[in-house]
Formats: sequence, C-alpha cells, structure tokens
Amino acid sequence: MTTVAAKTSVSFYALERKGKVVKKDGFRLLKTIENKTTTALKWSPRGRHIVLATLRTFPAYDLDFYDLDFDQAAATKSGDPGDAIASLAANEHYGVTDLEWDPSGRFVVSSASVWRHPMEHGYTLWNLNGQQLRSVPVDDFKQLFWRPRPNSLLSDAQRRDVRKNLKAYAKDFDDQDERRLHAADAELMAHRRRLISEWDTWRSQVEALLASETDDAVAAGYTLPAAAAAADSEDFVVDEIVEEIIEEKEEIIGHRGQ
Repeated sequence: MTTVAAKTSVSFYALERKGKVVKKDGFRLLKTIENKTTTALKWSPRGRHIVLATLRTFPAYDLDFYDLDFDQAAATKSGDPGDAIASLAANEHYGVTDLEWDPSGRFVVSSASVWRHPMEHGYTLWNLNGQQLRSVPVDDFKQLFWRPRPNSLLSDAQRRDVRKNLKAYAKDFDDQDERRLHAADAELMAHRRRLISEWDTWRSQVEALLASETDDAVAAGYTLPAAAAAADSEDFVVDEIVEEIIEEKEEIIGHRGQ
C-alpha cells in the first residue's frame, strides 16, 4: 500500500550525563532536521550511521544518509554534540519499499517490491556514505535478505589493537599491494621479452632454411628470377604507369521523330 508523503521532522537525542551518571532530566536534544518526508529510520547495526528513508510513499522516495559522529572536532570546539552530526548524501530510489543494512554496517540495500509497488522493481546497493554502488532491475522482484555475518575470529583485545594501529597495518597492506603490482609488471615484461626472443629465433631459423634451399637450387642449376637477383644486388627498377585524362567531353544526341 502506498501513502501520500507528509512533511515530518527528525530529532536526535543523547543521554545527558554528569561523569558516568545519567542526569535526572534524562535526554538532551542534539539536532532537529526539518522539512523531511521520512517514514522510516534505519540505523546501521554498528550505530553512528542512519538513513532517513521515505518508504512506500508517493511521490517522495528519499534516502538521506547521516553520520552522527562525523565532525567531533567541531562538536568539541563548540561544546555542542549536535555539531558532530552531518548529512553525507541525499539520494532517491523511485518506488522504494524496503531498506536493509548488511550485518557489517558497511552497506545498505534499498528495494522496490512487486508486493507493494506496481513498477520498476529491483534493488540498489549503497555504501554507508550514501554512494551508489550498483542498481539492478529485476522483473517481479519481491524481497532481499542479507547473509548472516559470522562472529569475528579476533578477540576484543585484538580488535582494539587493530583500531589502535590501523595506520601501521594500512601502510603494510599498501606495501604489499605495491610489491604485487611491481611483480605483475615484471612478469609482463618478461613475457614480452620471451615472445620477442621466440620470434627472433623462428625468424633466424626460417632465414637459414631459405638460404639453404636457395643454395641447393642454384647448385642444381636453377636460375634465380631477375627480381630475386635485383633484390640480392639491392638494385631495384620500378616501372610506373600513369594515366592522365587530357580532355573529357560528353554530348547528348537526340532522336528524330518519325
């Protein structure tokens, strides 16, 4: 069922604390986003990122991506946690009826189901920043489910170590990628040199065979054609025939009547 879009607003709140204790008032308003048509709030499984989606609504099909921890420097400077909230992308998926994050929180898929919308069925894949990665039309598309994500093989301490030393790990991976790239270039050059060597070898063999057969033919009394002799002496005679039209005249002769 599709409904008509209505104007809405979305407000974000946070627990207000004093040290580690939640204040009596409970929550503090961080930011309010006005003039939206949002009908569903879709949080990433990892938190922090959210999509304000307009689902099963006509004529709005908005997908607004937000990061609630985008600019901590600005929030720290102003003392207002709401300043950390930032809009990442404002997109649209015509006929969108459903939206699901993948278990890792890195990707989100929006879809238009034949069960709830009459046309342009299929799905679109986005990353967490709202960049479209792929759009796939599917006739009579119904529903999409993400594969469950298995638990990490790393312990909590190992994951903290990875986050702490991420730059060092990233540099190591970049070095490995560069070495693989150089190895691929070296392999390509070696392949080209091998092909050139094989060509030179084949050419030398053919030239030697041709020279041997020519010597045998001459020894048997065969006379080389004049062109071949001229080629051996490196003297060439070229005959060029040029045709030139001096004058061209066209005359129409009529038939006399009887």
